[in-house]
Amino acid sequence: MRVLIVNCNFKIETGADFIACETYKLLKENGHDVCFFASDNKPYFEDAEFTKYFTHYPLTAFEYAKHPLKYYYNREAEQRMREIIKEFKPDVVHLHYILHPAITFSIIKPCIENNLKIVFTLHDSFLTCPATTLLKNNKNYCHEQCCDKNKLNCFFNNCGAKGLEQSLRLSILANFNKTLNYLENVTFITPSEALKKICDKSKIGNVKVINNFAGEFFERSEPSFEDKGYFLFSGRLVEEKGIFDVIKAAKLLPENIKIHIVGRGNKEKQVKNLVKKYGLKNIDFKGFMDRKDLYNEYKNCIATIVPSTWFENFPTIIMESFFTGKPVIASNIGGIVEMVEDNKTGMLFEVGDYKTLASKMMSLFEDRELTKILGKNAYNKAKNLYTTKKYLENILNIYE
Repeated sequence: MRVLIVNCNFKIETGADFIACETYKLLKENGHDVCFFASDNKPYFEDAEFTKYFTHYPLTAFEYAKHPLKYYYNREAEQRMREIIKEFKPDVVHLHYILHPAITFSIIKPCIENNLKIVFTLHDSFLTCPATTLLKNNKNYCHEQCCDKNKLNCFFNNCGAKGLEQSLRLSILANFNKTLNYLENVTFITPSEALKKICDKSKIGNVKVINNFAGEFFERSEPSFEDKGYFLFSGRLVEEKGIFDVIKAAKLLPENIKIHIVGRGNKEKQVKNLVKKYGLKNIDFKGFMDRKDLYNEYKNCIATIVPSTWFENFPTIIMESFFTGKPVIASNIGGIVEMVEDNKTGMLFEVGDYKTLASKMMSLFEDRELTKILGKNAYNKAKNLYTTKKYLENILNIYE
């Protein structure tokens, strides 16, 4: 089978990038002819053919201002897609993360012209929420206000992270994409039932659920049911990931209950200042880590904390934690509740309830036998559901 993978990046910066690039690798390793179409956002992997067709990634505000309509419909990307299809002759085009203006819905038109099967993995609520966050005013869960209504709600509620101008641009883009009517015969994939329900509410057509995978590194790693006495938060240091709830919970815990924080983000300075203000001695900032070092953090922790305040589709961190034999304490939102079964593979708490988060952490700190039981259940769930083998079988069934 000849498969053309489309993703904004041909490198790994996000969870969507990881799944797109690993899908490319998996298909190649299993004897399929695979090609990748992306932006020229460098540095990218050098092992792919057809990089000559990669579309330009605008890096400056000047470039945005010079070609404002490119944000909505990139004709350069459309033409390059047409050329790569002509040369590679794919059977299937598999779309992943589309990031405007480098790659827009314009790239779907050549696929339709050539009667190609189109598969589109939705890594977030991009098609149902213009801002992709499902956060009203970029703060509180909006309860899917735009799903079955006018996408201008994004503007009226100022949902864009950068203010009204971005909110208006996102609203216009969402309505414009809808008028193109390019998605009528697309097969959609969502990693979670939670996102599928939102897609159904938005009347998005043929949607299948295929769980993501953690990757061979974690699949082959040995689980550990012992620990070195700390909890782990790993992710972007941004408000919607619940990092401030972690700090508030830490304030309620004794100093001997440590929390390691892995990652960076635009709230990093604010978070560190808050830790300093509270005089917290149980927080240890670890910065960014590669997968090997992160594995050791998982391996030695009591449990992983995922206190997100926005709709999470299918967090990679939960799969990785499960494969290392660690339970997860998480907020009960989005696809998280499909992964973390309360008192079976971890513990759940209400979004924003940092007091209950602290209480759950205390429970696992004081009862290591329970922690081991939850960790073993989590590991077994990962081995049964979140493997590359299972993902590949499911994805090939969709392609055929």
